[in-house]
Amino acid sequence: MDGEKLAGTPMEINVYESNVRYDELYHELMEIKGLAEANGRYFDVQSFGKSTDGRDQWYAVVSDSAESVESFKKMNAQAQSDPEAVLEAIEGGMDYRMPIMRTTATPMRPAA
Repeated sequence: MDGEKLAGTPMEINVYESNVRYDELYHELMEIKGLAEANGRYFDVQSFGKSTDGRDQWYAVVSDSAESVESFKKMNAQAQSDPEAVLEAIEGGMDYRMPIMRTTATPMRPAA
């Protein structure tokens, strides 16, 4: 075995499917927003704060409509003050929808 290669296989290590530079991120989010809205979806981009470098940290909310997002926010507020009433409404068949929220923050980045 003296340094002789016994086996091998090609391997690609891809931590992320793709990387987007920070200065390109907002532009790409706006392109996605345009596509979503053109297809009748609600898509909102907001900053949840600043990085240690002073850059906005973006998150996106995706839903079928702005009304669904507002309804979800109201339900959340009520759940904090009267969770039993919300549970009763859900068990009674209340139609509720949960928006999808996605942030650019990843667990591999050091905490600020």
